[in-house]
Amino acid sequence: MLDVYGGLFYAGARTLERQLPLPLGSHNAVVILRLRGRTSLGATLLAVLAGYAESLAAEGGRLYLSGLNPSALRELVGWRKLDLEGPVRAFEVTPIRGASTRAAREDAEAWLIRRLKNSAKVNASLE
Repeated sequence: MLDVYGGLFYAGARTLERQLPLPLGSHNAVVILRLRGRTSLGATLLAVLAGYAESLAAEGGRLYLSGLNPSALRELVGWRKLDLEGPVRAFEVTPIRGASTRAAREDAEAWLIRRLKNSAKVNASLE
């Protein structure tokens, strides 16, 4: 779970990209980015998020975005290069600080449990 501070336009988005945990070699990794307070995401950040989500998905992982301002969420949905029903999940900000991040964490935990149960069923059927 990462709480992102500072500007994320242009160079700031690329700096974030370099600091995100590398998913290579991980299995079912979940990264939650808390983006509370951002009214706009910008093309560079959206491209960074799309690339990172793709890297996570290639290792069976998921990217969660929490604390999204309604205008930032509309921008994300309108961009259409992130599969918000697949490897990327988005949670809109609520009046209660931390509630959308908590909801993202709960969703991620449920997703991981389902993945582990399905993996166990597959392994059991192979034996």
